[in-house]
Amino acid sequence: MKVSIIPNTKSRRGDPVEVGNVYTNPHGRPHYKIVIGIIDIVNDRPWKNIALYKVFADGKCAGACCEPEKYLRDHQDLIGQVENMPELKVDWLK
Repeated sequence: MKVSIIPNTKSRRGDPVEVGNVYTNPHGRPHYKIVIGIIDIVNDRPWKNIALYKVFADGKCAGACCEPEKYLRDHQDLIGQVENMPELKVDWLK
């Protein structure tokens, strides 16, 4: 999968974390983080985890991870949102 990203100079923090949001950290590694899922609170864990797909500026995959919702909302720069978040369909082996 390749992601098409045009650099953007506008960003903001504090908005609700939603599937499809795109974040960057100007002081971190040179990649973007796309929210692909929100993992509900489990047992006594005091936060929600956010599943992220990381891509480099050229659109190639940089990896994936989970981060706490509050950290992402308060410490990463929201720069945009995916226009058409894809739905992946699995064809089971027969």
